[in-house]
Amino acid sequence: MIGDYKNILQASFSQFWATLRYNSFLYKSIQSFLTYCSKSPLQNPRVEDKEHVCLLQEIYTLVFYLYDRMIMCTQEDARKTSNFDCYGLMYDQWLLDLPKIFDLIMIYQDHNAPRLKQWVSELDRCNSDYYSDFKEALEIMNNRVI
Repeated sequence: MIGDYKNILQASFSQFWATLRYNSFLYKSIQSFLTYCSKSPLQNPRVEDKEHVCLLQEIYTLVFYLYDRMIMCTQEDARKTSNFDCYGLMYDQWLLDLPKIFDLIMIYQDHNAPRLKQWVSELDRCNSDYYSDFKEALEIMNNRVI
């Protein structure tokens, strides 16, 4: 898994996005990390073994860089590939949705708050559907749940 993460981070623009789109193992492993990772995995590791802590640190870092590359994809790179819409793909294929954004914020807020703010700004700038979903979720919570 760690090797797969490292390989995709070093892949070309088109290889990176094709792998994200079509490699279900990669998608499921990232989703599992976001789902099962504690809010501060590096501050209070659940395992005592130093080797496991080192592996967790590496996975923690690599997943951060995967999402960083996804979210901060440059439109210049996208234009080189037939007007490819990386933000549309993330949204339409559920590579990044509101629950994942919340998970990322909870997991990485202690060490990467400035970069997380950049991510949210970039997502809002490039695909207003995220903001619309957020407003709709708040409205549903306020009107139907709370």
